[in-house]
Amino acid sequence: MQEAKAALDLIKKEVTVQQKAERETAIEAIHNSIAKLKSFADFTKLDVRQQEEIITPFNTVIKEIEEERFIGNIRTKANNASIDMYHKQLELMMGLVNPPKPEEPGSPEPAKPKVVFVRKDSVKVKFSKPALESKQDVEDYLAALREQYFRIIDEDKRISL
Repeated sequence: MQEAKAALDLIKKEVTVQQKAERETAIEAIHNSIAKLKSFADFTKLDVRQQEEIITPFNTVIKEIEEERFIGNIRTKANNASIDMYHKQLELMMGLVNPPKPEEPGSPEPAKPKVVFVRKDSVKVKFSKPALESKQDVEDYLAALREQYFRIIDEDKRISL
């Protein structure tokens, strides 16, 4: 019984250490997402209330992570905040800075289109090889990637990094 209790105590301690490490990693990733949003020139164009509207969901997730027991849930929440929430808040920020103006009849200027972001990891690169094996493969892959990025930019979209 004493050996079982000692083993259980050791496992609890290891889990607690791992939970703490995961929380720190998750919170750091979310803070990096906040910093990326704040680094946009458009962020400074927002008033304080709008800036808080952009940042508050991240702070909410940080509080949830601080209370979360399960490591898998911590990772999932951090991943969702760093990818999906970041993208959503980025588009919200662009919408607040560049609100679409209704097109007025007889107006020479068409309505300003909504700013659309494409995540860099969602860009599909057409490349025939499954691996890069030489310098020439890298050059060919970069050319294909460049072509896809230019196509997205030509469509008046932005690529989020």
